[in-house]
Amino acid sequence: MLKDDLLRIGFDTYRENVEDELLENDKKYLNDKKESERAMDILLDILEEKEHKKMLIDFEENIFGINVIEKEYAYRMGVLDGLDLAEFIALNKKLCLKRN
Repeated sequence: MLKDDLLRIGFDTYRENVEDELLENDKKYLNDKKESERAMDILLDILEEKEHKKMLIDFEENIFGINVIEKEYAYRMGVLDGLDLAEFIALNKKLCLKRN
């Protein structure tokens, strides 16, 4: 249930097996307040990380235009690798600086 909820709202944790670890220990988290608080802290960290990513993407969209966002989604979907994304963003920054 928790893993599906995390996936449904788009968590991309960049950590391996966080959701699986929470699922495996589900009963432990439900029965132990300290473990439950630890799990909540992990989820809050993920939310905070997600919010920072959203702010960065919004900033890039405002500065460099919608194409950066399209490339970001292509990267997340596995169509574009990280190097291509970095090169694309660097090129956009250069073009933006030339215009200003």
